[in-house]
Formats: sequence, structure tokens, C-alpha cells
Amino acid sequence: MDGKIKPILLLCTEQVEKHLGGLAIRYLRLADTLSAHFPVTFWAPAFSTGLLKKRVTWNGENPQQFQAVIAPPNACLFFPNIHLWNVPLVWDVMHPLPVENLYVFPNDALQWDYSSALMEFCFLTGSLLLVATPKQKEWYSLHIRALGKDVAERFIMYPPSPPAEPFPAGANGERKYLLWMGGLWDWLDPLTAVRGFVKIASEVPYQLVFLGTKKGGDLAFTSRWLEVLQRETPEKLLASGKIQFCDWIAYEERVRYLAHSVAGISLHPESMEAAFAFRGRILDYLWAGLPILATKGEFLGDFCASEGAAHLIPPSDESAFADAVLSICSESARQKMAETARNLVKNWEKYFPSSCLINALHSLELPEPNCTTEGQKAKEKVQRLRRRISAPLYRFRVAWKREGWKSLKKVARRMRIK
Repeated sequence: MDGKIKPILLLCTEQVEKHLGGLAIRYLRLADTLSAHFPVTFWAPAFSTGLLKKRVTWNGENPQQFQAVIAPPNACLFFPNIHLWNVPLVWDVMHPLPVENLYVFPNDALQWDYSSALMEFCFLTGSLLLVATPKQKEWYSLHIRALGKDVAERFIMYPPSPPAEPFPAGANGERKYLLWMGGLWDWLDPLTAVRGFVKIASEVPYQLVFLGTKKGGDLAFTSRWLEVLQRETPEKLLASGKIQFCDWIAYEERVRYLAHSVAGISLHPESMEAAFAFRGRILDYLWAGLPILATKGEFLGDFCASEGAAHLIPPSDESAFADAVLSICSESARQKMAETARNLVKNWEKYFPSSCLINALHSLELPEPNCTTEGQKAKEKVQRLRRRISAPLYRFRVAWKREGWKSLKKVARRMRIK
């Protein structure tokens, strides 16, 4: 590798420990891809050296040494002066934060304003914007034009990729799980999977297994779904293990579940979030050669179905989910879909070439001075909104430590929170 090539800095704002979330997985795989073309330097708020595979880590000094910085929008909270580094910024905006927050904070307009301000900061300061789907590009383009900025050549479509290494050859075992991986986020629809499976539980030899339903080790996770799902599941199915709700497992342990699975599940309601989403959990299903049961209307699920690797299910249709499960009881049908899934992984580079990102990174230039000025104003807006969000939380925390629930209610009354 030419020693004159400047390194790429990857800022992963999610901890890289044994319990990995989607962002950490994306950045580890991105590091693998880029390292064939650039020296790669990695930063995360906490990390396990084993997972980083001896990669160079950054100590926070001399950002001007880098060819470019690739980061998600919330990196500006870790590095408030990132727009002043005088280095091209490549913002990874594949997660539509404002849309996701509609489901996490459904009645909180402040959260929408805050996440929208984060995206605006990226639009104003980014030399490039990484998106995962054409609809993301279309939506963000409207925002950028509204800011009076040029959209041309700003976007690179680079979705997450499956693991580069082959699925372990000796990992295969008895196929018994219908597997839901990747957590129970508020914008998903695990309830349809439970209700649909209950209809046919006595007819199939499979177990419905949810991974990542609870807080797991170093990865904090909360959801409204677990209590609802446990209430909806008949006691006899819980007691027999026919339906299982498991903690967030260590990243390396996922192979064991994938190897014993008959299909992978990814369901969502009909929603704005789904229209702009890219379900990264499906990548591991493809890697393991699993048929996929997915709700139509999301990019990756629709793509897999178009290639013959997925059954598409109408939103919230319990009977359609049950029928899809019954259809994969056929060994021949399952094997045909599994082979298609493996071929998609083998040809991933053909469908979603990394060359567009590699070439763009080689030709990046320093940002214009007006981007710095506009970026400063956008950053100040982000900070103002974050203070407004954080202030009530800080007051509640102090009040709880001081007098417990009684003091907490006093603070709520003063802030007019019912």
C-alpha cells in the first residue's frame, strides 16, 4: 500500500464491546472494506481490542492527518468542533433519526427538532453523505434543497454489507428456530410474529426465538414490546420453550443461533420509518443462508424477495405470517431460498459496489470556508436543543436523589409536566 495515502478516520459512536449494536457492526465491516484501499484509524467511546483486529485507534489528536472522517450524525456531540477540523467530513446518515424518534418519542416535538437539527448540521458540513437506500437519498435531497444547497454529487449509496468471511462450515446443526435478531425497537412489529405463530404452534416443529429483548451486558436497550409480547404469549408456549425471549447475546454467539435456524424474521407495521429503513439484521440471515420472512415495504426485504430469498408479508397480517412459516416446512422450498440467499452474499459487491465510495474518498477536497460558518450556526442550534432536552432529565435525577418520589412530583409540577 502506498505510504503517501492518508488514513481514513472512522468515528463509531457506539461502544465496540462483546454485545454489539447495529452501528458498531456497520463500522467494523466498513473498516474491513476500506482497509484494502486506505490505512484505517478507528475510534469508539469504548472498545474491545479483540474485536478491532489490531486496528490503529485514535487518541483524539491531530485530526488534520486524515484523508476524511466518516461518522454518524451524533459524532458532533462527542466532538463539538468537528466541523472546524479542516478535513472532509463524510456523514453516515443511513439511520433516519427524525423518523425513528417519531416512534421512540411519539409526543415529543422537541426530540423531532433536535434530531432534525443534527441532520441539518450534517447537510451543511458534509463533503459526502452516505445513504443506504434510494428513498433516503430522495428525502434528504429535499431537505438540502430547502437549505439552498446543491445536491449534485453529494450522495454515495453504500448500505451495510454482510460479513466478509464465509459462514462457519461446521456450524450447521438441527434446524429448529424461527429467529428474530437485532432487538425489539419501538418501530418494529414482533406482535404479528407472536400472534401468527400461536395459530400454528402445534403444527410445526419449530420454536420462535427472539434475541435482544432485554438489556444485554454493555449494550443498553429498552423497549415497550417485551411486556406486551409476554402477555400475548400463552403460558404453555412459554413454559415449553416454544416461544423464547432471550437477552442480547454476545456478537460471536449469534452463529450458534443462526446455524440452528430455519428462517430469519424481520417485521414492521406500515409506517414512514419502514419506507426509509434498511434492516441490517437481514444481512446475517443471508450470510447464514436462511429464508427470510419480512414485511413488504422496506428496502432490503423487498430486494431479497425480488431475488427469491424472502417471503413478503403484508403489514400486521398474522395469518399471512403463519402461512409463510408453513410454506418453509417444505425442505425443497427452503433449500432453494437458502441457496439464493447465499448467492446474494457472494454477489453483494455486484449489487452494491464499494468502488463508488472508494473512488469518492480518493478525490475528496477540503470543505469550503462558508461550510464552517454555517456549520457553527447549525451546531449551536443542536446544542441549544440538547440543553432543553437534558435540563429536565438532570432536574429529575437530582430531585430523585434528594427526596425520592415526593420531590420528583414537585419538580414535575413546577415544569408543568403531568
